[in-house]
Amino acid sequence: MEQSIQVSAEQLQNAEITELRDQLIQDESQFQSAAEEHQEALSKLELLKFRCESETNKNTKLTMQITTIENTMLKRELELSNIKAELYQRINNLHSEIKAPGSAIESSDRGIKTISRLPTFEGKTISFNRWINGVTEIFENYPNLKDFQKRALVVEALKDSAREWYEAEPDSNISNWPSFKEALHSQYGSLESIDQALERIDTLKLTMKSDFNSFIQQIRPSIKLISGDNNTLAIAMLRKQVDTEIRKYVPKVANEPFEKHEKRLKSHMHDSQAKFSSHFSRSNNMDIDTLIAPILN
Repeated sequence: MEQSIQVSAEQLQNAEITELRDQLIQDESQFQSAAEEHQEALSKLELLKFRCESETNKNTKLTMQITTIENTMLKRELELSNIKAELYQRINNLHSEIKAPGSAIESSDRGIKTISRLPTFEGKTISFNRWINGVTEIFENYPNLKDFQKRALVVEALKDSAREWYEAEPDSNISNWPSFKEALHSQYGSLESIDQALERIDTLKLTMKSDFNSFIQQIRPSIKLISGDNNTLAIAMLRKQVDTEIRKYVPKVANEPFEKHEKRLKSHMHDSQAKFSSHFSRSNNMDIDTLIAPILN
Protein backbone atom coordinates (compact mmCIF):
# COMPACT_ATOMS: atom_id res chain seq x y z
CA MET A 1 0.00 0.00 0.00
CA GLU A 2 2.88 2.42 0.86
CA GLN A 3 4.59 1.67 -2.47
CA SER A 4 1.44 2.55 -4.38
CA ILE A 5 1.28 5.96 -2.61
CA GLN A 6 4.95 6.77 -3.39
CA VAL A 7 4.47 6.08 -7.09
CA SER A 8 1.50 8.28 -7.18
CA ALA A 9 3.43 11.10 -5.49
CA GLU A 10 6.27 10.81 -8.00
CA GLN A 11 3.84 10.83 -10.86
CA LEU A 12 2.16 13.83 -9.36
CA GLN A 13 5.48 15.61 -9.05
CA ASN A 14 6.41 14.81 -12.66
CA ALA A 15 3.04 15.99 -13.82
CA GLU A 16 3.51 19.25 -11.92
CA ILE A 17 6.96 19.74 -13.41
CA THR A 18 5.60 19.09 -16.89
CA GLU A 19 2.83 21.58 -16.30
CA LEU A 20 5.26 24.21 -15.06
CA ARG A 21 7.53 23.59 -18.04
CA ASP A 22 4.60 23.99 -20.43
CA GLN A 23 3.57 27.15 -18.61
CA LEU A 24 7.12 28.49 -18.90
CA ILE A 25 7.24 27.75 -22.62
CA GLN A 26 3.88 29.45 -23.06
CA ASP A 27 5.02 32.47 -21.05
CA GLU A 28 8.23 32.70 -23.09
CA SER A 29 6.21 32.55 -26.30
CA GLN A 30 3.89 35.30 -25.05
CA PHE A 31 6.89 37.38 -23.97
CA GLN A 32 8.47 36.99 -27.42
CA SER A 33 5.22 38.04 -29.07
CA ALA A 34 4.94 41.01 -26.73
CA ALA A 35 8.56 41.99 -27.50
CA GLU A 36 7.88 41.84 -31.23
CA GLU A 37 4.72 43.91 -30.81
CA HIS A 38 6.68 46.39 -28.70
CA GLN A 39 9.39 46.68 -31.37
CA GLU A 40 6.74 47.15 -34.04
CA ALA A 41 5.09 49.83 -31.92
CA LEU A 42 8.45 51.61 -31.52
CA SER A 43 9.00 51.53 -35.30
CA LYS A 44 5.53 52.98 -35.90
CA LEU A 45 6.22 55.64 -33.28
CA GLU A 46 9.52 56.62 -34.99
CA LEU A 47 7.73 56.81 -38.33
CA LEU A 48 5.01 58.98 -36.83
CA LYS A 49 7.65 61.24 -35.26
CA PHE A 50 9.44 61.58 -38.63
CA ARG A 51 6.18 62.40 -40.41
CA CYS A 52 5.27 64.86 -37.68
CA GLU A 53 8.65 66.61 -37.96
CA SER A 54 8.31 66.75 -41.76
CA GLU A 55 4.86 68.25 -41.48
CA THR A 56 6.13 70.72 -38.88
CA ASN A 57 8.97 71.78 -41.21
CA LYS A 58 6.55 72.13 -44.10
CA ASN A 59 4.20 74.18 -41.95
CA THR A 60 7.10 76.38 -40.82
CA LYS A 61 8.21 76.98 -44.43
CA LEU A 62 4.64 77.68 -45.49
CA THR A 63 4.23 80.10 -42.60
CA MET A 64 7.43 81.91 -43.60
CA GLN A 65 6.33 82.09 -47.24
CA ILE A 66 2.92 83.39 -46.22
CA THR A 67 4.57 86.02 -44.01
CA THR A 68 6.87 87.09 -46.87
CA ILE A 69 3.95 87.33 -49.29
CA GLU A 70 1.92 89.31 -46.76
CA ASN A 71 4.84 91.72 -46.22
CA THR A 72 5.26 92.13 -49.98
CA MET A 73 1.56 92.79 -50.40
CA LEU A 74 1.60 95.34 -47.60
CA LYS A 75 4.60 97.07 -49.18
CA ARG A 76 2.90 97.18 -52.57
CA GLU A 77 -0.31 98.45 -51.02
CA LEU A 78 1.68 101.21 -49.34
CA GLU A 79 3.41 102.09 -52.62
CA LEU A 80 0.05 102.09 -54.39
CA SER A 81 -1.39 104.36 -51.72
CA ASN A 82 1.51 106.78 -52.14
CA ILE A 83 1.08 106.76 -55.93
CA LYS A 84 -2.65 107.38 -55.57
CA ALA A 85 -2.03 110.23 -53.15
CA GLU A 86 0.53 111.79 -55.50
CA LEU A 87 -1.82 111.35 -58.45
CA TYR A 88 -4.72 112.97 -56.59
CA GLN A 89 -2.43 115.85 -55.61
CA ARG A 90 -1.40 116.37 -59.22
CA ILE A 91 -5.02 116.26 -60.36
CA ASN A 92 -5.96 118.88 -57.76
CA ASN A 93 -3.04 121.07 -58.83
CA LEU A 94 -4.03 120.77 -62.48
CA HIS A 95 -7.66 121.66 -61.67
CA SER A 96 -6.47 124.67 -59.71
CA GLU A 97 -4.24 125.84 -62.57
CA ILE A 98 -6.96 125.29 -65.16
CA LYS A 99 -9.49 127.30 -63.11
CA ALA A 100 -7.06 130.20 -62.63
CA PRO A 101 -7.54 132.95 -65.27
CA GLY A 102 -4.65 133.10 -67.73
CA SER A 103 -3.11 130.07 -66.10
CA ALA A 104 0.48 129.06 -66.73
CA ILE A 105 -0.62 125.75 -68.24
CA GLU A 106 -2.64 127.58 -70.90
CA SER A 107 0.36 129.77 -71.65
CA SER A 108 2.67 126.78 -71.83
CA ASP A 109 0.24 124.96 -74.14
CA ARG A 110 0.21 127.98 -76.42
CA GLY A 111 4.00 128.06 -76.21
CA ILE A 112 4.49 124.44 -77.19
CA LYS A 113 2.00 124.80 -80.03
CA THR A 114 3.96 127.81 -81.26
CA ILE A 115 7.31 126.00 -81.03
CA SER A 116 5.92 122.86 -82.71
CA ARG A 117 9.33 121.13 -82.75
CA LEU A 118 13.03 121.73 -82.20
CA PRO A 119 15.89 121.33 -84.70
CA THR A 120 16.97 117.70 -84.88
CA PHE A 121 20.22 116.39 -83.39
CA GLU A 122 21.71 113.16 -84.77
CA GLY A 123 24.52 112.67 -82.26
CA LYS A 124 27.34 114.42 -84.13
CA THR A 125 29.69 116.02 -81.61
CA ILE A 126 30.80 118.75 -83.97
CA SER A 127 27.26 120.18 -84.22
CA PHE A 128 26.25 119.70 -80.57
CA ASN A 129 27.20 123.11 -79.16
CA ARG A 130 25.31 124.98 -81.87
CA TRP A 131 22.25 122.77 -81.40
CA ILE A 132 22.13 122.93 -77.57
CA ASN A 133 22.67 126.70 -77.62
CA GLY A 134 19.75 127.04 -80.02
CA VAL A 135 17.54 124.86 -77.81
CA THR A 136 18.49 126.88 -74.71
CA GLU A 137 17.67 130.14 -76.49
CA ILE A 138 14.26 128.82 -77.58
CA PHE A 139 13.40 127.72 -74.04
CA GLU A 140 14.46 131.12 -72.67
CA ASN A 141 12.01 132.77 -75.07
CA TYR A 142 9.21 130.52 -73.75
CA PRO A 143 9.60 130.73 -69.94
CA ASN A 144 6.15 129.22 -69.29
CA LEU A 145 7.11 125.84 -70.71
CA LYS A 146 6.87 123.06 -68.15
CA ASP A 147 9.88 120.87 -67.45
CA PHE A 148 8.24 117.77 -68.94
CA GLN A 149 7.36 119.75 -72.08
CA LYS A 150 11.00 120.75 -72.56
CA ARG A 151 12.09 117.14 -72.21
CA ALA A 152 9.38 115.96 -74.61
CA LEU A 153 10.50 118.47 -77.26
CA VAL A 154 14.16 117.49 -76.88
CA VAL A 155 13.42 113.75 -77.01
CA GLU A 156 11.46 114.28 -80.23
CA ALA A 157 14.45 116.16 -81.68
CA LEU A 158 16.93 113.34 -80.96
CA LYS A 159 17.55 111.12 -83.98
CA ASP A 160 19.78 108.17 -84.96
CA SER A 161 22.66 107.59 -82.50
CA ALA A 162 21.46 110.42 -80.24
CA ARG A 163 18.11 108.68 -79.82
CA GLU A 164 19.90 105.37 -79.12
CA TRP A 165 21.95 107.11 -76.42
CA TYR A 166 18.75 108.50 -74.87
CA GLU A 167 17.11 105.06 -74.80
CA ALA A 168 20.14 103.58 -72.99
CA GLU A 169 20.61 106.46 -70.51
CA PRO A 170 19.51 105.78 -66.88
CA ASP A 171 16.18 107.39 -65.92
CA SER A 172 17.85 109.27 -63.06
CA ASN A 173 19.97 111.22 -65.59
CA ILE A 174 16.96 112.44 -67.58
CA SER A 175 14.34 112.88 -64.85
CA ASN A 176 14.30 116.69 -65.27
CA TRP A 177 15.53 119.17 -67.86
CA PRO A 178 18.67 120.40 -65.99
CA SER A 179 19.82 116.78 -65.47
CA PHE A 180 18.91 115.91 -69.06
CA LYS A 181 20.92 118.87 -70.37
CA GLU A 182 23.91 117.97 -68.19
CA ALA A 183 23.82 114.37 -69.45
CA LEU A 184 23.79 115.64 -73.05
CA HIS A 185 26.79 117.86 -72.31
CA SER A 186 28.66 114.95 -70.71
CA GLN A 187 28.08 112.77 -73.77
CA TYR A 188 28.48 115.26 -76.61
CA GLY A 189 29.80 118.50 -75.13
CA SER A 190 33.48 117.50 -74.98
CA LEU A 191 35.83 118.56 -77.72
CA GLU A 192 35.73 114.96 -78.86
CA SER A 193 33.92 111.81 -77.88
CA ILE A 194 35.53 108.74 -76.34
CA ASP A 195 35.50 106.96 -79.71
CA GLN A 196 37.12 109.91 -81.42
CA ALA A 197 39.75 110.14 -78.68
CA LEU A 198 40.64 106.46 -79.08
CA GLU A 199 40.88 106.86 -82.85
CA ARG A 200 43.15 109.89 -82.46
CA ILE A 201 45.42 108.06 -80.01
CA ASP A 202 45.75 105.07 -82.35
CA THR A 203 46.87 107.30 -85.23
CA LEU A 204 49.73 108.90 -83.24
CA LYS A 205 53.15 107.29 -82.83
CA LEU A 206 56.34 108.65 -81.23
CA THR A 207 59.54 107.61 -83.02
CA MET A 208 63.07 109.00 -83.15
CA LYS A 209 62.03 111.10 -86.14
CA SER A 210 58.94 112.58 -84.42
CA ASP A 211 58.61 116.07 -83.00
CA PHE A 212 57.89 115.42 -79.33
CA ASN A 213 56.04 118.69 -78.65
CA SER A 214 53.70 118.16 -81.59
CA PHE A 215 53.08 114.54 -80.57
CA ILE A 216 52.33 115.28 -76.92
CA GLN A 217 50.08 118.27 -77.69
CA GLN A 218 47.94 116.10 -79.94
CA ILE A 219 47.77 113.00 -77.76
CA ARG A 220 47.54 114.54 -74.28
CA PRO A 221 43.91 115.88 -74.49
CA SER A 222 42.63 112.53 -75.81
CA ILE A 223 44.42 110.58 -73.07
CA LYS A 224 43.11 112.94 -70.37
CA LEU A 225 39.57 112.62 -71.72
CA ILE A 226 39.66 108.83 -71.36
CA SER A 227 41.81 108.35 -68.24
CA GLY A 228 40.58 111.29 -66.15
CA ASP A 229 42.65 111.35 -62.94
CA ASN A 230 43.99 107.81 -63.36
CA ASN A 231 47.75 108.36 -63.84
CA THR A 232 48.46 104.64 -64.27
CA LEU A 233 46.01 104.36 -67.17
CA ALA A 234 47.22 107.61 -68.74
CA ILE A 235 50.88 106.51 -68.65
CA ALA A 236 49.99 103.07 -70.05
CA MET A 237 48.11 104.65 -72.97
CA LEU A 238 51.00 107.04 -73.67
CA ARG A 239 53.68 104.33 -73.56
CA LYS A 240 51.68 102.14 -75.94
CA GLN A 241 52.15 104.80 -78.65
CA VAL A 242 55.89 105.20 -77.99
CA ASP A 243 58.35 103.24 -80.14
CA THR A 244 59.97 100.30 -78.33
CA GLU A 245 63.49 101.65 -78.89
CA ILE A 246 62.52 104.79 -76.97
CA ARG A 247 60.25 103.21 -74.37
CA LYS A 248 62.80 100.70 -73.09
CA TYR A 249 65.09 103.54 -71.91
CA VAL A 250 62.28 105.26 -69.97
CA PRO A 251 61.15 102.65 -67.39
CA LYS A 252 57.89 102.92 -65.49
CA VAL A 253 57.97 104.23 -61.91
CA ALA A 254 55.34 103.22 -59.36
CA ASN A 255 52.76 105.92 -58.51
CA GLU A 256 54.40 108.39 -60.90
CA PRO A 257 52.23 111.33 -62.04
CA PHE A 258 51.51 111.52 -65.76
CA GLU A 259 53.18 114.95 -66.08
CA LYS A 260 56.42 113.69 -64.51
CA HIS A 261 56.55 110.66 -66.80
CA GLU A 262 55.93 112.97 -69.74
CA LYS A 263 58.90 115.15 -68.71
CA ARG A 264 61.20 112.12 -68.39
CA LEU A 265 60.15 110.93 -71.83
CA LYS A 266 60.72 114.40 -73.29
CA SER A 267 64.19 114.64 -71.72
CA HIS A 268 65.20 111.25 -73.10
CA MET A 269 63.87 112.15 -76.56
CA HIS A 270 65.86 115.39 -76.68
CA ASP A 271 69.08 113.64 -75.59
CA SER A 272 68.59 110.77 -78.03
CA GLN A 273 67.73 113.08 -80.94
CA ALA A 274 70.77 115.24 -80.18
CA LYS A 275 73.04 112.19 -80.25
CA PHE A 276 71.35 110.92 -83.39
CA SER A 277 71.81 114.31 -85.12
CA SER A 278 75.47 114.47 -84.08
CA HIS A 279 76.12 110.95 -85.35
CA PHE A 280 74.26 111.71 -88.59
CA SER A 281 76.34 114.88 -89.14
CA ARG A 282 79.62 113.01 -88.61
CA SER A 283 78.52 110.32 -91.04
CA ASN A 284 77.70 112.95 -93.66
CA ASN A 285 81.09 114.65 -93.20
CA MET A 286 82.86 111.32 -93.64
CA ASP A 287 80.89 110.67 -96.81
CA ILE A 288 81.81 114.11 -98.16
CA ASP A 289 85.51 113.60 -97.37
CA THR A 290 85.38 110.24 -99.13
CA LEU A 291 83.89 111.87 -102.23
CA ILE A 292 86.35 114.80 -102.28
CA ALA A 293 89.46 112.63 -101.96
CA PRO A 294 89.16 111.00 -105.44
CA ILE A 295 88.47 114.40 -106.99
CA LEU A 296 91.65 115.88 -105.52
CA ASN A 297 93.62 112.96 -106.84
